[in-house]
Amino acid sequence: MYKIAFLTIAALALLLAAGCGDDSTGGGGNPTPETQVDSVNVDYTGENNAVFYCLTTKAKTTIHHDVWDLAVDGNLNLVSNSGDYGTGVRVIGTGMTDFDADYSSYADSSFDNPENICLEGMSDPFEGWMVYDPSSHEVSFSNEVFVFRTEDEKFWKVQFTGCTMMTGVSVTAKIDALNGTGAEEVTFSKDEAYDRAYIDLGTQQTVDFAPPANAWDLKFGRCDQVLDIGGGQYMLHGASCISLNVADAVKAYVLEETNFDDVTTVDNSMFSGAINTIGHSWYTFEEMQFFVDNDVSVIQTSESVYKLQMQTFYGGPNGDHQFVSIFEFLEMAE
Repeated sequence: MYKIAFLTIAALALLLAAGCGDDSTGGGGNPTPETQVDSVNVDYTGENNAVFYCLTTKAKTTIHHDVWDLAVDGNLNLVSNSGDYGTGVRVIGTGMTDFDADYSSYADSSFDNPENICLEGMSDPFEGWMVYDPSSHEVSFSNEVFVFRTEDEKFWKVQFTGCTMMTGVSVTAKIDALNGTGAEEVTFSKDEAYDRAYIDLGTQQTVDFAPPANAWDLKFGRCDQVLDIGGGQYMLHGASCISLNVADAVKAYVLEETNFDDVTTVDNSMFSGAINTIGHSWYTFEEMQFFVDNDVSVIQTSESVYKLQMQTFYGGPNGDHQFVSIFEFLEMAE
C-alpha cells in the first residue's frame, strides 16, 4: 500500500468566521480555484480537542472535548460524551422508575462495559426511554432512571419525562445527585441553527460546543466505536476521526488508493450522508506506527464540492503528537 510521507509543522493560527458561506473566495465565488493547504490541531498538547472546519472560508473553531455530558439531536437521539477514548461519560439503566429513591449504591457499579457509552448510531443504554406510535402520533415514556458517571467522577441520576419534536426539538428531564429528592423538571431545547443541544449535567444547562450548523463542514476529533468481538464480548475502539456535518446535509465518499490530481470528476451517486463516511479510514496502523493512506475524500457541502486528502498524522515541535495533521483540498466543478 502506498503511503504519504509524514511532515512536521506547527499548527496554523485559528481563523474565525461568522458563517461557512460568508467568504467570497469559495462556494463558487472563485472562478479559478487553487489547491488549499491547512492543518488541524486535535491533540497537540494532549487536550483532545474538537476542531470544526469550514472548507469555504478555512475557518476553524477549536473546543475542548469535555464541555458537555449529554446531547440530543434533531431526531431525539440521545448521545453521551465518551470523552478521551471512552474515559468520559458512562450510563447505566437502573430499570427503576422511582426518581426520588436513593441510587447511591450505583456509584460502586462497574461502568467499564463499552455498552455503557451511547455513541452515534447506538440505541443502548437509552433503548425505550421514549416510544412513538406513528399510527396515533402519541409518545410514551418508560420513566426509567439512568445513572450517569461523568468524566470528573461525579454521579447523577437522570429521568427523561417529556419531549417535543413537531414544534421544535426539546427534551425534559429530572437531574439530581444519587440520593437527592424533589428535583424539578428541566427542559433542554435544541436551537434549530445548531446540530444538537449539548447539556452539562452539573449546571443543568445547555452549553456551546459546536458552532452553528451552517458554519462548519467537517469535525476533526476523537471518536469511539464499540466492536462486537463475538461471544457476547465487546471492545471499545478509539480512533482519530473526520466527521461530516450531517445537520447541514454535508455528504462525502472516499476513493481509496487514488492520487489527488487524478480526481477530476464528481460521481453524485456515491455520496453518503453517514456521519463517519470518512471516519478513521484515512490512515493505517502498521508496525506500531500510523501511516496516512493515499485516499481522496470527495465532499459535498451546501456551498460546493471539494476533494480533500490528508497529508500527515503526526505533528508538533518534535513530530510526536498524534492527530496534528496537514491536509490539502480543492474546490471542484460539479
